[in-house]
Amino acid sequence: MWLLVGFVARLAGGLAAALVGASSRDIRPGYFQVHSYVVLGLGALAAAVAWLVGPWEAFWPAVAVVGSGYVASILFAYGLLRPGKLLLVVAAVAALVIATQAASFRGANTPGAFSPWGAAVDAATAAVLLGNVLAAMLLGHWYLNSPGMKLRPLRALIGASAAAVVARGAWCVASWTMWGPENALAFSTAAFLWLRYGAGLVAPVPLLWMTWKTLEVPNTQSATGILYVVVIVSLIGELSAVLLAAQVGFPV
Repeated sequence: MWLLVGFVARLAGGLAAALVGASSRDIRPGYFQVHSYVVLGLGALAAAVAWLVGPWEAFWPAVAVVGSGYVASILFAYGLLRPGKLLLVVAAVAALVIATQAASFRGANTPGAFSPWGAAVDAATAAVLLGNVLAAMLLGHWYLNSPGMKLRPLRALIGASAAAVVARGAWCVASWTMWGPENALAFSTAAFLWLRYGAGLVAPVPLLWMTWKTLEVPNTQSATGILYVVVIVSLIGELSAVLLAAQVGFPV
């Protein structure tokens, strides 16, 4: 169950980190409060899986994600943004620990195992990508509650998402350079790579550009609709990456 727990941890940690980086000045506290519950829920899912079917090592870090998300939501409810964000930092670190453990376990049990630092970089780059696109989509919805809110924070998250796609792509290139030549790929695996890279790294680029241009109209509802697609293709790409890495033994 390392694959499931690790992927959920990437989502939770990435979202927590994106919320920490989002503008407290331009975004109302309710956004942070509500989406701390999402971090909490993802942590609870990881904890439940770890408790019921393993791996046990992930249970207590997942509990830390749950506790941090819960306390952060309370702090945000009272307008205590800085302490709330500090708790989300704790949640992000705990989730990254789980995601790194998952990647290390996967590498240690397949040919061509990669190093612990490689597992950490793989988990972090995936988490940042998933977290930023998810936070951007959720913020797009928030404009329905706060139509007068400035567009600057949404543009910042879109820019961060684009940077995360570039960073994730650069890490994939580095991974292939360091570990790829040592690992022969079956034809079925090689064919599956088209889904991983086409959906996960290529498709988000024009979609994020379309979102940016849509905000120039401005039309936040249409931009949010495009961000839905960005989230979907990113999830497909990163799920494919997790499954492929489990087969070939290095991050893809």
